[in-house]
Amino acid sequence: MQVAVCDFFPYNSQEILSVKTGTEEQSGWILNGFKAVVSWPEDVVMEKSVQEEELDRIRTKLSGYSAQGQRDLMITPGSYGEGFLADKLNLNLEDLIRCGDYIGETIDMARECGITSLLLTGALGTIAMLGDGILNTHLRQEADGMETLADCVLLAGGDADLSRGILHCNTADDVVEILWVTAFLHPAVEQLMRRVDRVLKSRAGAQMKIEALAFSNRYGVLGKTPGAEMLLMLHRKWM
Repeated sequence: MQVAVCDFFPYNSQEILSVKTGTEEQSGWILNGFKAVVSWPEDVVMEKSVQEEELDRIRTKLSGYSAQGQRDLMITPGSYGEGFLADKLNLNLEDLIRCGDYIGETIDMARECGITSLLLTGALGTIAMLGDGILNTHLRQEADGMETLADCVLLAGGDADLSRGILHCNTADDVVEILWVTAFLHPAVEQLMRRVDRVLKSRAGAQMKIEALAFSNRYGVLGKTPGAEMLLMLHRKWM
């Protein structure tokens, strides 16, 4: 079966199996129980096999750890900062799984595999997108977390000019550079991590602990959810 994006179609990875280039209008497709007339988007290709292979890789890793009795794990979207995590925070990267853009699905699969706890580590920009409820970042390529960070600055007591300045930043490190010389860096990140905490715990459910840590190779640890330090202790390398 093939499906394509239309105005009322919930665009998420669980429903989309493949989208192929074309302009021919098709009728009679069933999307979440709706009969629809669909126009294929031009210049778009999303192959089911690529996504499924990545999710299968993550599921295999989670199942393997669970079978070995290792049920306290770390996840990260990519390789960014692994040297920082190992060298500066002294974390054991053997407990780390790269989840790519599939943070939400990874949380779901971890719960199904009986994982006890997950510690999500990521760059500030990725963590900021989580604060906006974006758990699968491959579906929201236009988002960069800047609006969320700007909102958090306002919630922390910053003025509108400072918040607007955040919107013009290209990277999360640029945001930190601006806020570093103000009194609002830590209060703004604290607001962000509160949001992230709610989003992650809502997705994980009551049976699995989940916490998050935001960092930058340049600026170090920027923020943690309230219970992150407890999970960090589980992954420290001890002499």
